[in-house]
Amino acid sequence: MNNASIRTLSLNPAVDRTVQINNFAVNQVNRIDWFRLDPGGKGINVSKTIHGFGGRSRAYAVVAGNAGRFIQGSLHQLGIEHTLVWVEGETRTNIKIVDPLNKTHTDINDQGPLITEAALEELETELFKDLTSETILVCSGSIGRGTPPDIYRRWIKRAQSAGAMTILDADGEALRLGLEAHPTLIKPNIHELERLLGEPLQHGEKLDLAEIAAAGRTLLEGGIEIVVISLGSEGALFLNDEQSLFAPGIPVEVKSTVGAGDAMVAALALCLQRRDALPAMVVTAVGAG
Repeated sequence: MNNASIRTLSLNPAVDRTVQINNFAVNQVNRIDWFRLDPGGKGINVSKTIHGFGGRSRAYAVVAGNAGRFIQGSLHQLGIEHTLVWVEGETRTNIKIVDPLNKTHTDINDQGPLITEAALEELETELFKDLTSETILVCSGSIGRGTPPDIYRRWIKRAQSAGAMTILDADGEALRLGLEAHPTLIKPNIHELERLLGEPLQHGEKLDLAEIAAAGRTLLEGGIEIVVISLGSEGALFLNDEQSLFAPGIPVEVKSTVGAGDAMVAALALCLQRRDALPAMVVTAVGAG
C-alpha cells in the first residue's frame, strides 16, 4: 500500500556528480580536488530532504541502466520509500562544477533516456494508487524525452479531483501548462518567472520586490493558493490572497549546488501537511533552503 502522504515525482531523475575544482578554467586541463555522487532529480531531492527532517514520503521515478540501479540502491540505503519504473537506456548523469575560489557553479545536465507511453501508464497507475485527500503530490523538475508537455497538468488535475494538494516546481512549457490545473502551491525562481511571463523582473543588481510581488499575484488570480518566488541569495517572496511576505537570504558557505531549491520545496510540502499558516511556512522554508 502506497500510504505515504507526500509523494514526489521525478520523471527525469539523475545521478548528480559534484566536483570541486579550484580556479576552474575553460580550454585548460582542470584537476578535481574532490567529488561526490548523489541520487538526484528534483523530486528525489525533495524526498531526501523530507527524510532528513524526519518526515516520510514516497519517491516515484522513471529510471534506466546502471545509473538507475545506483539511484535504487541509494534510496534503499537511505531508507526512503520508492516506486521505480524502468525503461531502456541510461538515467542521466549531471555534472556540477563548484569553484570555491572564484565562487562559481557550473551545471552540465544530460538529457536522459526516452520515456515510453507504457512506462508513463505504469507510473501513473502506481502514483495514484490509494491516493486520498490527505496526499500531497509534488511535481517537480524536467519531464524527460518522450513525455507529453502537459503531463503535469493532467496528473495535477487528477490528484486534485481526489482532493489531494499539489505542488508544482517546473520550468518552461511544463510549468506554463501545469498552471492551468491550478496547483495548490508553485515555487518558481525569478528566472523561471521571467520566462513564464515573458518580461524582465530584474533591472540591474537591485530587485524591485513590489514589481516581483505584483507579477506573482497575477498567478494567484489564476486560482493558485500559494506562490513562492525564490530569489537566490536574496531570499524569497511568499504570497497568498491575504499576505505578501519577504524573507531575506541567510548567508552560508556554499559547498554544493545540489538540491538547495528542492530543500525549500520539501519544507513547503511538510508545511502543507501540517496546514501551517504563511508566516510559519516562511520560517520553515527559508531555514531549509
